[in-house]
Amino acid sequence: MPKLPLLRHERLANLGLAAGSILLTLAAYVVIHGAETGLSLILGVVLFQIGLNAVFGPLVALLPDLIPDRQKGLASALLGTAQPTATLFTSLVVA
Repeated sequence: MPKLPLLRHERLANLGLAAGSILLTLAAYVVIHGAETGLSLILGVVLFQIGLNAVFGPLVALLPDLIPDRQKGLASALLGTAQPTATLFTSLVVA
């Protein structure tokens, strides 16, 4: 299946999604860094998860369209190991 070029409005939507996610992630880092209570720390983690999931969901949905058929297995494997690996390193950093 040929790779479909992104239309102009799709590129702008992707750019807006990425920019929003980056801003949410940065806001989460600021909240986590300045957290003095457990509630503010939880708020920071929730902001981080929202920013991550805002990009991760559409990325997973776009993978079949953007990756050549012969590389889909590798891409799926890398994506499947990315989240558990991130969870592992997050627990190491927090601990």
